[in-house]
Amino acid sequence: MNKEKKSAQKVKRVKEVVYPILQECCKHFKDEFWIKLFDDLSRGRCPKGVNIFKDVISSTYKRNGFMYTFIGENITVEQIVQELPELLKNSLCIYSQKDIVNKKSDIHSAKNEYMNVKASDDWKKIKNRKMKENLITNFAIAMKKKYKLTLNTTKNLFHLVKDSLLYNKTHKSDDVVMEDGEILKIEDIEYNKQKKCFESLREENFETKEKEKVDYLNNKWENYVSQIIKELIKNN
Repeated sequence: MNKEKKSAQKVKRVKEVVYPILQECCKHFKDEFWIKLFDDLSRGRCPKGVNIFKDVISSTYKRNGFMYTFIGENITVEQIVQELPELLKNSLCIYSQKDIVNKKSDIHSAKNEYMNVKASDDWKKIKNRKMKENLITNFAIAMKKKYKLTLNTTKNLFHLVKDSLLYNKTHKSDDVVMEDGEILKIEDIEYNKQKKCFESLREENFETKEKEKVDYLNNKWENYVSQIIKELIKNN
């Protein structure tokens, strides 16, 4: 009888699922650690440093605080599975054993890739976008120290170089001068002593070309519309 009472008490202690969407997330994990964590969250149970209230998961620590809304019209299970674990890893260092093994492997790969970069000093041979962004960050920090840039000016330099090399493509691989695995300088991206910031000498040309491209497309569209109107008048 005593054993039956104890087992009945244990059954009662199992919390019901309060947040079905978090329970649904469990199906998308293969790692037992994250399956259990999300199962606990779905029942309102949280790991240390995490709080759940209504439709928001937040950190109890002020230093690495965050708030994550997991219920909403445009929020999907796939989105939560992708975003929430990363948030918990980055803010609270919550990792599974498999995550730690993978992280060590990623660090090892990054070190090998960086050694290859140092050996070649050739921007063209760097295929990994994240590695490129890391090198641009290092360059911005180096220029911050050299020219005593403000934080905002340093951020602007990072975005200027990133846009010039990766997005707007105003600069090519040959414009990047590297030494010992780091960016030494970038042709036509220079420090303006009067403005106390970096500028791209090719930015104006890029903006002119973009404007010409837009004007060309607008003219094509206007000609097309005019032709349509002429055809309509002719048929009527």
